[in-house]
Amino acid sequence: MPPQKLKATKTEESFDSGAGSVIPGYSILARVGRGGMGAVFKAIQLSMNRLVALKILPIALAKNRTYIRRFLREAKSAGQMNHPNLTRVYDVGSYRGVFYFSMEFVEGATLLDLIKSEGRLDVETATDIALQAARGLRHAHSRSIVHRDIKPENIMIATDGTVKITDMGLAKRTDSADHDITVTGQVIGTPCYMSPEQITDPKAVGPRSDIYSLGATFFHMITGERPFLGENSAQTMLKVVGEEPDWPRGQVPAPVLRVVKRMMAKAPLRRYVSSDELIDELLFLKERLFSPHRSRRLRFVSSIATAVPVRPRGEQAAIIDAPSRKSTLVLALATLIAVLAAVLFRPAREAQPATPAAQPPQAAAVEPAPGLSYSDYFGKGMDFGEKNRWEEALTCFAAAAKVNPDSYDAYNNRGTCLFKLGRYEEAVESFDEALGLNPEFVDAIVNRGAALLALGVLDKALADFESATGLRPGMRAAWTGKAVTLRRLGRHQEAREAQSRASQPRK
Repeated sequence: MPPQKLKATKTEESFDSGAGSVIPGYSILARVGRGGMGAVFKAIQLSMNRLVALKILPIALAKNRTYIRRFLREAKSAGQMNHPNLTRVYDVGSYRGVFYFSMEFVEGATLLDLIKSEGRLDVETATDIALQAARGLRHAHSRSIVHRDIKPENIMIATDGTVKITDMGLAKRTDSADHDITVTGQVIGTPCYMSPEQITDPKAVGPRSDIYSLGATFFHMITGERPFLGENSAQTMLKVVGEEPDWPRGQVPAPVLRVVKRMMAKAPLRRYVSSDELIDELLFLKERLFSPHRSRRLRFVSSIATAVPVRPRGEQAAIIDAPSRKSTLVLALATLIAVLAAVLFRPAREAQPATPAAQPPQAAAVEPAPGLSYSDYFGKGMDFGEKNRWEEALTCFAAAAKVNPDSYDAYNNRGTCLFKLGRYEEAVESFDEALGLNPEFVDAIVNRGAALLALGVLDKALADFESATGLRPGMRAAWTGKAVTLRRLGRHQEAREAQSRASQPRK
C-alpha cells in the first residue's frame, strides 16, 4: 500500500514575506518561529512528500545585499554539513524576490523551552546535551566553520532525545576572510552567551569561542540562570568581559563545575584546545561520574560479599564469580577527568580481624562506636555514598578502615569520598594506602590516576592509567583516562588510539 500523502492545512498564521502563501514546491502549514534573519515555517516539500522547516528572508531584508549574503551563507554553511547533531539543509532558492531554504524539521522543543519548563536540569541530562552539542561543533569546526551563536534557543531537543544545533546565520568560515561579512566593530552573537573575544575582537573568533558559548549554555542548564545578565546588552557585555559568573555552590558536583569553568575561561588559551578534547572529558564524565543504576556502562564486577547487605541493581548488574567465591562489589565508578575524577565504591570483602594498634585515617579521625562492626560502618558508608552525602560517607569509611586496617576497599572508598569533596591530595594518599595493601588493586590505580589528573600531575597519572590497562585490558575507565591524559600532554595521535580502545564494546 503506497504511503499516504501529507496534506496541507489552513492556518491562521499569515505568510508575511510578501509572496503569497505558497513557494513553488512547498505547501506551508504554520509558522513555528521567528528570528532576526526571518521566519521559519512548518511546510511540506511536495516532491519528497516530507515535512520540512522552511526559512524565509522577509521582503524588507531581501532589499539589503548584506542580509541576502548572510542568509545564503547560513544555507551554504549548513548545507556543507551532514551530522546527527546538526540540522540538515535540503534546498535553497528564491521566488519573486523571496529567498528561502528548506531544512530538516525537528519534532521537539528548544533547549530554552526545556529550561523554562523544567528549571535547572539534572546534571546527567545537561552533560548529555552538552556532549551531543560538542559533537555537532566538532563536525562544524572540522570544516572550518565557527557557529558564533551557540545558545539554548539554537539547540533543539528532538522527541527521541537527539540534540540538534540550529541557526547557522552567524556562522563564519575560519579558512577565508572573504566569508566574514561583518563590519569592523560590529558585535555578532547573543551577549550573555558570547565569549569575551567575541566582544573585544569579533574578527578573531575561532572554535574556542563556540566552546565558551557551549559552556555558558551548560551553566544555564545546571543552574537555571544565565551566566551574565545586565540591565541592557552593553552592561551584559561588560560583565562577560570583566566579571565571573555566580558559580553555584553545593548543588552541582565539583567535577562538572570544573568542566564548565574551563569551558568559560576568559582567556581562550585556558579553555579546551578543541572540541575533541572537550568531548573526551565529557565522555569520561558521563561514563564514570553518574550512579550505576543510571548508567549502562557502570556494572558490578565481582560476586557479592556475604557480610555486606547489597541492594539489587537491575539488568546492568553483571556478576563475575571469583575463583575463591569470596566477594567484592563495585557500587559505583566515577572517574574524574582533567577537571573530573574517578570515584569507585567497592563494598567490603569479608571482614578480617581488627588490629587494635591501627591508626585512624588522617582525613577523618573518628573513634568507632562500641558495638558497631566493620560491616556496619561499611554498609552505612555505602548508603551515604548512594545519596551523595560524602562527608558522612567519609566518616563511615574512615571508621571502617580503623576497625579493619587490612581492608583496601575501605581505603579506596575513603579516597573516593575525599575526591568527591575536592580534596585530591588526601585522596591520593588514601588510594596509596589501598595500593600498599594490594598493589594490583586496579580500581584504586585508576582512581589514583584520576586524582593525579585533577591535580595536574600528568606523568604520574599516565603511569597509573597505563598500569591499569596492562592489568585489566578491557577496563574502559583506564583507557579513557589514558586518552584524556595523553591529550593534555599534547600527544594527540596516541590519545585517539587510547580513546578508540575505550570505545570498543566489551566482549
